[in-house]
Amino acid sequence: MEWIIALITQVRAVRAEMNVPAGARIPLVLSSASETATQRVTTHSGLIERLARVSALTIDPGPAPKGSVQIVLDGATAALPIADVIDIGQERARLNKELEKHQGELLRSPPGLISRLCSVIDHPHRQPAHQSGT
Repeated sequence: MEWIIALITQVRAVRAEMNVPAGARIPLVLSSASETATQRVTTHSGLIERLARVSALTIDPGPAPKGSVQIVLDGATAALPIADVIDIGQERARLNKELEKHQGELLRSPPGLISRLCSVIDHPHRQPAHQSGT
């Protein structure tokens, strides 16, 4: 059941992030699905359709439909074809504005912060020198 909850949560998150209208019913296409994932989706299709607010749930081993956002879960890839229900130009403009905002924040960060963060990302198990207990 955790896998079903994760699928529904991810679909709802994509819909919210991409500003898909709440009333829009779009299909959910499951591709590259393992046997276990296919069985889960088949068993709980009604629940998924209702809670994820999708019009249909299909299993198609082919490539994702054009204009889709893909969601990768353990054992499957799900695709939401949203190109027909959102304004791609407006969404692109929103994402560019958000990118510019974050780039500006990086430019205003304290000197050396970026290199320290990159060091932590490159070596996540190594503690910075000032936190070492030795």
